[in-house]
Amino acid sequence: MSAERPPPGPLPTDMIPRVMTLHGGAEAVVTLERFYWEALDAIAGNEGMTINALVGETDRRRALLPEALALEPALRLFCVSYYQQATVLSGDPVGETIGQLMDKAIHFRR
Repeated sequence: MSAERPPPGPLPTDMIPRVMTLHGGAEAVVTLERFYWEALDAIAGNEGMTINALVGETDRRRALLPEALALEPALRLFCVSYYQQATVLSGDPVGETIGQLMDKAIHFRR
């Protein structure tokens, strides 16, 4: 006799919306998981930037693409790229410039 499983429900999330000033001065609500906000805060601190400046720069760079990636996925990919680079280069938190990592993240395609 097998135990019945409860029906699948929505995955638990910890989504946090924040109002950010984007490239060009427009404001938008950016919603990310707490983990990504914490990662962006740490990255901004390492780079001597604010989170708002980091988000604005990512927005500026993704706007240059002919087929723009949405901002939230671009920020997630940037965080992953940043920490992946830090792991590869242990001891050097960036290795590539922050701009190169942003460009790499927003050009990522499957």
